[in-house]
Order: sequence, then C-alpha cells, then structure tokens
Amino acid sequence: DDMQMLIDLKEMMEQKELTIILDAGHGGNDVGTGDESYWEKDLNMDIVLKMKDMLSYCGVSVLLTRDGDETLALDKRSAFANEHEEADYFVSVHCNYCEDDASVRGLECYYWEGSEQGKNYAQSIIDTVALEDKIIVRGIKTDNFHVLRETKMPAILIETGYLSNAEEKKNLYDDTYQKTVALFLVKG
Repeated sequence: DDMQMLIDLKEMMEQKELTIILDAGHGGNDVGTGDESYWEKDLNMDIVLKMKDMLSYCGVSVLLTRDGDETLALDKRSAFANEHEEADYFVSVHCNYCEDDASVRGLECYYWEGSEQGKNYAQSIIDTVALEDKIIVRGIKTDNFHVLRETKMPAILIETGYLSNAEEKKNLYDDTYQKTVALFLVKG
C-alpha cells in the first residue's frame, strides 16, 4: 500500500516542478527533548531523511538545512531558506514534550499567523494525516517560531508527536512508524 501511494504521488508530481526545504530540528549541541538513547535531533533527522528519499522519488527537489549532526542557529536556518528563492515550501520537523501531562499525544502542524499559504499548507498536512487514521492528530496552530516568522516562502513546523507520552515515544522510536509519518507528511 505504501509503495502504491508513492507511485501515485510520483505520477501526480510529474508535471510539477517543486522545491522543498526540509529542516531537521535541533542538531549538534542542541539535542532537543528525548534521552541519550535517542535524542530528538536524531529522530528529526531520521524522519527528514525518509521524507527526502520519498520526495526525491516523486521528482521533488529537496534541500536540507543540515545533513549531519551539526549545531545550526535558527537565523542560519531561515537565512538558508531565504537564499534559495526557488524553494516553494519550508518544512521544519520536530518532536514535542509535555511536562504537565504524559497523556498528551498527537501530531501538530504550526504556521505563522497571517500566512494564508502557510495555513493552507498546514491544513493540507493535517487533513491528509487525519484521513489515514494511523497517526493521532491534534490539528493546526499558530506560533511565533523563528523559522516560520523569518522565512519568505510558506513555512510549517511539524511536531510529529510527544516524547513525554510512553506509547507515542515507543512509536516514534520505531523505524516503521517513522516511515509511516514521513509518507503521510510527503503525501500532505
């Protein structure tokens, strides 16, 4: 089913020229959340690399803000995006954590308030993921994240799930689940 979905996406994308910048959140000294067994920075990179492979297969040009485990300041991420005027979208991938309630779970998609294109892109991601009923969805939200505010193209920040939720953490640490997340983000 997953391969057929990719084949269908590839056929849909044949007539489009699209460039997407993928940003694996955190990196280097900035480990994000999680623990030493699997930091958020590494999980984000694993999902981004899966997305890159799938998008490339579909004929989409993909640029990465980082392709290794390096520390990359937020202004460098937005500057990289803005230097690539050919890019149609900017997608930053993260994981969430809720200290107050370990039952909170689900994928969230953020956009910069006032960006109608960002809102539409975020809604497309959420609608696609929600339709498949394989990933819990919490919806779209706005926030004052640097990479959303400072990028010139439509931008979204995806929180793929909550590492504070034991079941979701187990899922996010699983390679097959990561592929599922990547596939539905690509489809969206």
